[in-house]
Parts: sequence; C-alpha cells; structure tokens
Amino acid sequence: MGASPWQPLSATLSSMGPYDVGVALQATAGEYNRQAVQVDLASEPGGPVPSAWSSSYSPYAPYCEAVAGAPGTIEPTGAQLYFHGDGTYVLNVSMYTDAQHSAFAGNTCGGGPTTTASLTVDAMPTLRMAGTPLIPRSTRKAHGDNGPVLELPTGNQGYKWRCARDPVVGPDGSVTGTDTTSASGTSAGTTPSPVGESDAFTGPGRWACSVQALSGDNIDNEFGTPWATTATITVRGEFVRDQSRTVLRRLARGRMRLTIPAIKTDAVPAAHGKLTVTLSHATCLSARKGTVRLRKVLGRSVTLNRAGRGSLTFAPPRQPGYYLGRVTFGGTPLILPGRDADMYLGAFSPPTPRARPTLQFVDPSAWAACP
Repeated sequence: MGASPWQPLSATLSSMGPYDVGVALQATAGEYNRQAVQVDLASEPGGPVPSAWSSSYSPYAPYCEAVAGAPGTIEPTGAQLYFHGDGTYVLNVSMYTDAQHSAFAGNTCGGGPTTTASLTVDAMPTLRMAGTPLIPRSTRKAHGDNGPVLELPTGNQGYKWRCARDPVVGPDGSVTGTDTTSASGTSAGTTPSPVGESDAFTGPGRWACSVQALSGDNIDNEFGTPWATTATITVRGEFVRDQSRTVLRRLARGRMRLTIPAIKTDAVPAAHGKLTVTLSHATCLSARKGTVRLRKVLGRSVTLNRAGRGSLTFAPPRQPGYYLGRVTFGGTPLILPGRDADMYLGAFSPPTPRARPTLQFVDPSAWAACP
C-alpha cells in the first residue's frame, strides 16, 4: 500500500500509513470493464475521527469511485486510511457494475451487498540507551552516542520523547519523575535518531526514557503509538566546582579560608565525598617554552557537606609568586573520581615587611609564572 506492494486484507501492518485501499477488478460487460466501488469505514481504534476527515475524505465520508481495467488487476479506490492508533480497522467494500452505478443518484453507491475487510496496525517505535552518559561531562571524552536513541516506524510524521529521573511509568506507558526532559519533532524518518546526553539528562541519578511515534493526515491531526520505555539506568557525572562561588577569604591572624562548592548539578550527588586541594609554587624553567616547575607547598583534604560544599583553613605561603591549585575529587556512587579545573593564584608582596604575602585568584590569562 502506498509505495509498497499491494497486500491482501486482512493484513497486519507495522507502518503508520497513510494506507491506500484498492480492489481487484472482476470481469463485467461494461465498456473498458468499467465498474464502481464504495469503501466505508465501519470501525477503527482511537475513538471518533476528526471532523475534517468525516466531511471530506473517503472512506470517512461516503463516495462512489468509478474504476476500470483488465479483470484481476488491482485499482486504487481513492479511499485512504490515516493512522488513528494501533489496532484493527474494519472496512465495508461495495462493488457495482457500470450499469448499476449509472442508476444511482448523486456520488454515493452504498447500501448494497458488501464485503468486509480489515487491517490491523501494530506500529511501535523502539528506544535504547547507548554508551555511557555523563552529566556533567568535563574531562572524559564522549565516544559515539551517549543517551537515548530513537527508532521510528515507517510512515511516521513525527515523535515525542521524554526522560525522567527517579522514573515512574504512567498509565499511558510514558515516564514521569522528580525531574523530566522532553522534546518533539517532525519528519524524523526511520533511521536511528540519537538524543544528546545533555538534552536527555539534567544530572546524575536513576533515569528512564520513553518515545512515542506520531502520524495522521500530516496537516492538523496526529495520533500516537503506545509509548516505548527503556529500562532504568544510572547516570553518573564528573565533579565540577562552581567557580563563581569559589571563595578565598583572609581570616584573623593572617590565616586564609578556601571554600569550594560543587555546581548545582553535582551538589547533592557529591555530598560527603572527599575533596583534596594541593597548592604548588610555580618556578619558570624556560621562558621561551613557557615551562614551569611546580613545588608542592600545601596539601589538604576535606569532606563535602550535604550541600556539596567544603572549606579548608591554612596559612598563606611566605614566598611571593605564582601558584597553581589542583582540586581532586575522590568519587561517590554518582560522581566519578577525577580532577577539576586548576586554580590560578598569586601571592603578592605584603603591605608590611613582617606580614605574609596576600594570596588571591589570578585570571589565567594574566598568570605569568614565565613572563
């Protein structure tokens, strides 16, 4: 049907239409073997059809179609079924000779002997999780697809997808949860369509995703397949500190406090994990090559609180110059161990000879260990 070969009814189809209805012509005495056919929709899944269909299109509105051709050939009737949901579509087909057709008034020729035919539509999308999603992803490179991959039936005119954290499958088969993402699209085709990990997931946790394929009249009325839902997976992430809220504060008696919070996405998943901070003095080895030697002057570990924030107190270094701070996270069930972006710092000459240098953050572009 459509671009595919004609299939005898009753048949089960996995495509989403539209479905052209044809008839095999019998031998008659009419010129050119002319005859007439009317196809009426007896029942279909999905409840009442849109009013635009029932007032304009066959087989939703009764219409008598004249056909001609050699006996045994299959001719289209002009009737075209649109997808209205998975299930069984029942048609009543009435055939008349050319002479009988001429006796009918108007453009309908129903009410006579009919043949009942049916087709069953079983069109379903599929959805799989690919790769190893990471949210957020900072240092580990992605390889291939990482997230949900949609595959849609032939004839689809669009799709909807939804992903949910802490998922619960709803009555319609789709997922809901404590946090959701979703999108829709048109002209999806049938090739696998990956959804990016950052579009599908907002952070680490337990996630599942659902997809629904859409079809109909490709104008104003579309209807969906049942939702297909993946199994629940655990999405992990990498530790990223919130640089805008990372604070270096001078305390009484010359000491300093460094406070490092995780970004909002990581805050709860990183709670109670261990953060290690090392501070190293940078000495220029080659100004031409821009190479430096790092000498560790401080190493401290702190356990993040339930808000994903850690603070450590220390004495600032005595030697002026440029320093590099490295932040390493030990890992939790949802946050992988790894190193965050370096902190660029400088200890500058104190206002008085006996005071320690003032340690502060330096813009990376102005960090000049090798001038």
